[in-house]
Amino acid sequence: MILPVVTVLPVQATLTVSISDLSVSPAFAGAGTFVTSSATVQNGDSNPVSLTVTFSDSGVNLATQQITVPAGGSASAQASFRTVTGAPHCYAATTSPVYATKGFCESGGSTGVLGGTSLATIGLSLLAPVAAIVAAGGITLALLARRSRKNN
Repeated sequence: MILPVVTVLPVQATLTVSISDLSVSPAFAGAGTFVTSSATVQNGDSNPVSLTVTFSDSGVNLATQQITVPAGGSASAQASFRTVTGAPHCYAATTSPVYATKGFCESGGSTGVLGGTSLATIGLSLLAPVAAIVAAGGITLALLARRSRKNN
Protein backbone atom coordinates (compact mmCIF):
# COMPACT_ATOMS: atom_id res chain seq x y z
CA MET A 1 0.00 0.00 0.00
CA ILE A 2 1.34 3.40 -1.04
CA LEU A 3 0.34 6.35 1.10
CA PRO A 4 0.05 9.78 -0.49
CA VAL A 5 2.46 12.45 0.63
CA VAL A 6 0.76 15.58 1.89
CA THR A 7 2.70 18.82 2.06
CA VAL A 8 1.39 21.46 4.45
CA LEU A 9 2.34 25.02 3.61
CA PRO A 10 2.09 27.86 6.11
CA VAL A 11 -0.60 30.44 5.43
CA GLN A 12 0.76 33.95 4.93
CA ALA A 13 -1.14 36.75 6.60
CA THR A 14 -2.28 39.54 4.31
CA LEU A 15 -0.88 42.86 5.42
CA THR A 16 -3.10 45.91 5.24
CA VAL A 17 -1.07 48.77 3.80
CA SER A 18 -2.45 51.91 2.16
CA ILE A 19 -1.21 55.30 1.02
CA SER A 20 -3.39 57.96 2.61
CA ASP A 21 -1.75 61.07 1.18
CA LEU A 22 0.39 61.99 -1.82
CA SER A 23 1.64 65.47 -2.59
CA VAL A 24 4.12 67.00 -5.04
CA SER A 25 5.60 70.47 -4.94
CA PRO A 26 5.87 72.70 -6.91
CA ALA A 27 2.69 72.09 -8.88
CA PHE A 28 2.69 72.33 -12.67
CA ALA A 29 6.48 72.08 -12.89
CA GLY A 30 8.16 72.37 -16.27
CA ALA A 31 9.96 69.43 -17.89
CA GLY A 32 13.21 68.59 -16.09
CA THR A 33 12.31 70.63 -12.99
CA PHE A 34 13.18 69.20 -9.57
CA VAL A 35 10.05 68.47 -7.52
CA THR A 36 9.62 67.02 -4.03
CA SER A 37 7.04 64.30 -3.52
CA SER A 38 5.84 62.91 -0.20
CA ALA A 39 3.52 60.05 0.65
CA THR A 40 2.01 58.93 3.95
CA VAL A 41 1.78 55.15 4.28
CA GLN A 42 -0.62 53.52 6.75
CA ASN A 43 -0.08 50.05 8.26
CA GLY A 44 -3.26 48.35 9.52
CA ASP A 45 -1.38 45.22 10.61
CA SER A 46 -0.31 44.31 14.15
CA ASN A 47 3.33 44.01 13.03
CA PRO A 48 5.69 46.64 11.62
CA VAL A 49 6.40 46.39 7.88
CA SER A 50 9.42 47.47 5.81
CA LEU A 51 8.53 48.84 2.39
CA THR A 52 9.99 50.50 -0.66
CA VAL A 53 8.00 53.51 -1.83
CA THR A 54 8.44 54.29 -5.54
CA PHE A 55 7.49 57.71 -6.91
CA SER A 56 6.63 58.16 -10.60
CA ASP A 57 5.75 60.89 -13.09
CA SER A 58 3.70 59.96 -16.14
CA GLY A 59 4.31 56.24 -15.52
CA VAL A 60 8.11 56.55 -15.26
CA ASN A 61 9.61 55.45 -11.92
CA LEU A 62 11.95 58.23 -10.80
CA ALA A 63 12.76 57.81 -7.10
CA THR A 64 12.48 55.30 -4.26
CA GLN A 65 12.74 55.42 -0.50
CA GLN A 66 12.88 52.62 2.07
CA ILE A 67 10.64 53.07 5.11
CA THR A 68 9.48 51.02 8.09
CA VAL A 69 5.88 51.59 9.10
CA PRO A 70 5.08 50.75 12.74
CA ALA A 71 2.27 48.35 13.64
CA GLY A 72 -1.06 50.18 13.41
CA GLY A 73 0.72 53.40 12.53
CA SER A 74 1.96 55.51 9.65
CA ALA A 75 5.22 56.73 8.17
CA SER A 76 6.14 59.29 5.53
CA ALA A 77 8.36 58.80 2.51
CA GLN A 78 9.84 61.74 0.66
CA ALA A 79 11.94 62.03 -2.48
CA SER A 80 13.06 64.67 -4.96
CA PHE A 81 13.31 64.00 -8.68
CA ARG A 82 13.24 65.74 -12.06
CA THR A 83 9.93 65.71 -13.91
CA VAL A 84 9.76 63.75 -17.14
CA THR A 85 7.35 65.96 -19.06
CA GLY A 86 5.96 69.46 -18.89
CA ALA A 87 2.78 70.21 -16.95
CA PRO A 88 0.22 68.88 -16.37
CA HIS A 89 1.66 65.79 -14.64
CA CYS A 90 0.26 62.45 -13.48
CA TYR A 91 2.08 61.45 -10.29
CA ALA A 92 1.88 58.17 -8.36
CA ALA A 93 3.39 56.49 -5.31
CA THR A 94 3.52 52.70 -5.05
CA THR A 95 4.72 50.41 -2.25
CA SER A 96 6.40 47.02 -2.46
CA PRO A 97 6.63 44.18 -1.56
CA VAL A 98 3.18 44.82 -0.05
CA TYR A 99 1.24 46.55 -2.82
CA ALA A 100 -0.54 49.88 -2.32
CA THR A 101 -0.78 52.81 -4.67
CA LYS A 102 -2.14 56.33 -4.88
CA GLY A 103 -1.95 58.76 -7.75
CA PHE A 104 -3.35 61.97 -9.16
CA CYS A 105 -3.19 64.06 -12.31
CA GLU A 106 -2.87 67.82 -12.26
CA SER A 107 -5.65 69.69 -13.95
CA GLY A 108 -4.69 70.98 -17.35
CA GLY A 109 -7.51 73.50 -17.63
CA SER A 110 -9.75 72.69 -20.59
CA THR A 111 -7.20 70.19 -21.94
CA GLY A 112 -6.82 68.20 -18.70
CA VAL A 113 -7.92 64.63 -19.31
CA LEU A 114 -8.76 63.88 -15.69
CA GLY A 115 -9.35 67.45 -14.55
CA GLY A 116 -7.20 67.09 -11.44
CA THR A 117 -9.13 64.11 -10.08
CA SER A 118 -7.52 61.35 -8.03
CA LEU A 119 -6.88 58.07 -9.81
CA ALA A 120 -8.34 54.92 -8.35
CA THR A 121 -5.19 53.10 -9.45
CA ILE A 122 -5.82 50.08 -7.28
CA GLY A 123 -9.03 49.46 -9.23
CA LEU A 124 -7.23 49.95 -12.52
CA SER A 125 -4.52 47.50 -11.48
CA LEU A 126 -7.15 44.85 -10.76
CA LEU A 127 -8.89 45.29 -14.11
CA ALA A 128 -6.11 43.85 -16.30
CA PRO A 129 -5.82 40.46 -14.49
CA VAL A 130 -9.60 40.04 -14.49
CA ALA A 131 -9.76 40.80 -18.22
CA ALA A 132 -6.99 38.24 -18.86
CA ILE A 133 -8.84 35.55 -16.89
CA VAL A 134 -12.09 36.25 -18.75
CA ALA A 135 -10.26 36.12 -22.11
CA ALA A 136 -8.52 32.85 -21.18
CA GLY A 137 -11.87 31.35 -20.16
CA GLY A 138 -13.43 32.40 -23.48
CA ILE A 139 -10.56 30.89 -25.47
CA THR A 140 -10.83 27.64 -23.49
CA LEU A 141 -14.57 27.42 -24.16
CA ALA A 142 -14.03 28.08 -27.88
CA LEU A 143 -11.38 25.34 -28.09
CA LEU A 144 -13.61 22.87 -26.23
CA ALA A 145 -16.53 23.65 -28.55
CA ARG A 146 -14.29 23.18 -31.59
CA ARG A 147 -12.99 19.85 -30.26
CA SER A 148 -16.55 18.74 -29.51
CA ARG A 149 -17.63 19.53 -33.09
CA LYS A 150 -14.58 17.74 -34.49
CA ASN A 151 -15.37 14.57 -32.47
CA ASN A 152 -19.03 14.50 -33.63
